[in-house]
Amino acid sequence: MSPEQPALHPELKPIEFLVGSWHGNGAGSYPGSQPFEYEEDLSFTHTGGPLLVYSMRTRHPGSGSALHSELGFLKCTSGGEIHAVIAHATGHVEVSRGSVEAGSVDFASTSIGSWGDADQVVSLKRHLTVSGDLLNDSLQMQAMGEQLQAHVAAELRRV
Repeated sequence: MSPEQPALHPELKPIEFLVGSWHGNGAGSYPGSQPFEYEEDLSFTHTGGPLLVYSMRTRHPGSGSALHSELGFLKCTSGGEIHAVIAHATGHVEVSRGSVEAGSVDFASTSIGSWGDADQVVSLKRHLTVSGDLLNDSLQMQAMGEQLQAHVAAELRRV
């Protein structure tokens, strides 16, 4: 812990393994679009309070142009659940709930709001697994009349 970094709040201990900055590559697909690849930067930081700050952005691997970004907050409950509120650059806000278990986090949306012209997203499920300095990040999505299915997956290294 550096002098500038406050101690981790005790309520965040179950997800302490996420704290840090991560970088890597991913790929995705969804009906109605071509398969794609991307570079991902992901970070989990804190300010000493009971919330983990989440930031994610993706870029095109060749041009470096921005593709997607998300910002949000995660918290743990005394009952062992994890809660998240995540705003997407696509105009969606995701409220999710899930669980933490031995280096992995699973959560699913309980509600999704959007601004007027955003594509319809019905549900999202996320799975994060950390093993040492490797983080696997995957997302399933139900949107635009399709069933819940794999959308993106990335393998990231701690930086």
